[in-house]
Amino acid sequence: MEYIAISLPEIMEHREKRTMRTAELIRKHQSTVVCMSMNFIGEYKVLKHSRLIFNMFCEKVLRSTQVRFHEVEYSTFGDYAHFVCEENPEAVKAKMCKLEESCEVGRLFDIDVYYGMENDSPAKISREGLRKCLICDKPAIECSRSRAHGIEAVRSHSIDIMKRHLATLISECAYDSLISEVETTPKPGLVDKNNNGSHTDMNINSFYASSLAIKPFYYDMALETFKSFDNNLSIFELMRRLQAIGRAAETAMMSATIGINTQLGAIYTIGLLSCGVVMSLEHSQCFDAIPNYAQSLVLSVKVGDIPSFGARFEAENAFPNILATTRRIQILNNEHNFNNSCVFALLEIMLLIDDTNVLRRGGESGLIFVREQAKRILEFNYSNEMLKAVLDFDNEMIRRNLSPGGCADILAAAIFMLNIKQRIFEYGYTQK
Repeated sequence: MEYIAISLPEIMEHREKRTMRTAELIRKHQSTVVCMSMNFIGEYKVLKHSRLIFNMFCEKVLRSTQVRFHEVEYSTFGDYAHFVCEENPEAVKAKMCKLEESCEVGRLFDIDVYYGMENDSPAKISREGLRKCLICDKPAIECSRSRAHGIEAVRSHSIDIMKRHLATLISECAYDSLISEVETTPKPGLVDKNNNGSHTDMNINSFYASSLAIKPFYYDMALETFKSFDNNLSIFELMRRLQAIGRAAETAMMSATIGINTQLGAIYTIGLLSCGVVMSLEHSQCFDAIPNYAQSLVLSVKVGDIPSFGARFEAENAFPNILATTRRIQILNNEHNFNNSCVFALLEIMLLIDDTNVLRRGGESGLIFVREQAKRILEFNYSNEMLKAVLDFDNEMIRRNLSPGGCADILAAAIFMLNIKQRIFEYGYTQK
């Protein structure tokens, strides 16, 4: 992005405006007032991804304390927000300190708590201890006075902190989607909270273990994608590096499950979509751009016109079934709880894809059976009878040794996309 330089007089004028608004709110509401801004040294007060993370922290403040009024001011001079709180200033200050210390990116924020007016100026509760330097952990004031690191180094480090925060959020969305998928119950032929489905070599604890084992690799994939922009890597070179991370994730999964393939498809599909998230953010694009960026990674290493199946086919075609399932879960969730919405969406997925796991176990006749049963159950029109029918379907799938693992991967990826939309893109994608 192109940063807009702000002069020192402009910075001081903007700071005075913010102080005047703080005083106005204190006089009007006679209550605790919080003023939150991001702390970037130098002439640039809005950096890449800063507005997105600023909005996320506004939500964190709203959730952490009782707020009767709040407002946000976006400006090239620096974004800031005011919150008028119901609680006493000491309690609010303790919560704001906890918020600042909750994650690394919290160190980029100034969250000041005011308790009233003194000498016609807002009276602030002082921070205990001195702020530490972002780079070396010495008192920030010492490094600032001695110019120990230079403005550009601190700015670059601030941006890296924001990228690490976003990579962490992406990996958390991935992990939560894997857990949500395995805990969706009942799932015909699949491991869930009721039983092991048609599997004798794995159970729900296997999925808990593998999900935890591969979580760090989603972070690595996201961070590697951020780095590719810094280093001007081609899509092809980035994909090669991601493949290496994917192989390491597979090794970790096998180690955690003592050699059982629980989530290889999810490593591939959600890994690609994780990188698509980063590419969308770096290009200042919206949620809808994610699948196309993820698709570009796969196509960069595609050789010839060899037909693709399963997860690769889905990726090469910009994840149509995952997107359809994402939309369906959102719609279903308006009338049903999240678990049942996922159960019903899974049945719909069974009608959409040629599940290679079903084909391998039951051949064409197995695939036909799965589709016929899913269609029959869906004719109950999402009523309570559906869940009982799904339980019967589960028993028959177990008897026939059929397991729609490809459908489960689609479901997990759709839940991931929902998580990403709700936890990142609903706060507004990064500013241009």
